[in-house]
Amino acid sequence: MDVKKAEQQQVQGIARGRSLGNVEAVGRFIGDVKEECKKMTWTSAGEMQSYAMIVVCMTFFFGMAIYFVDLVVQLFLHILSSLFRLIAG
Repeated sequence: MDVKKAEQQQVQGIARGRSLGNVEAVGRFIGDVKEECKKMTWTSAGEMQSYAMIVVCMTFFFGMAIYFVDLVVQLFLHILSSLFRLIAG
């Protein structure tokens, strides 16, 4: 709630012709960022490890799936090429 009041006061001050200096505005911005970072909830180390393991496993799974689809396509093209050579001579 204090943040909203500060923003309203800043807007009112600018409207009256009393703008903040650049250095003061940057300092206020950095302070606001620090406050917002304190409000965030961070992922625990155990959760991060489990998410990383899921990503690694799924990447491996999809990589292998693409590899096997590629093998099937290669086999199909090889058979098709062999049939074409057999028919065309």
